Amino acid sequence: MEYVKLFHLKPQGCPVYTVEDDQLDADSYPSCPVRQHDEYYQRYLLLHGTVPGSDTEKNEVTNYFISQGVKPYYNVFWHLPRVRPECLHMPDLLHGIYLGLLKHLMDWVEPFLKKYDRLQEFDMIWKNLPYYPGFN
Repeated sequence: MEYVKLFHLKPQGCPVYTVEDDQLDADSYPSCPVRQHDEYYQRYLLLHGTVPGSDTEKNEVTNYFISQGVKPYYNVFWHLPRVRPECLHMPDLLHGIYLGLLKHLMDWVEPFLKKYDRLQEFDMIWKNLPYYPGFN
């Protein structure tokens, strides 16, 4: 999902290939074309008036973006030379930041609660939290 947001793709889109929804489960995409990010950039320029074009051409570009499953917003990765955007590393926010931050916070909170003799109350409150779907 990080790549979907980064490249302005439709939900469940593939950042490497232009894949139909029914082919997303396939192990390989032999008949699917590779995304052409430089082409997206040229068409974006036409759509937003940097390159002159008629209203008919702009409608064709809009339809092109829809057919490719790409939202027609500017993306800085489209025109970087010798860069394949789909190969860029995306950080895993859940494991890299959120869980790391929670661990760091708990490493600070636990000694604090022990110092003021409140760790047992904290554990009791935590254990008695009401059930919520998806909350462990």
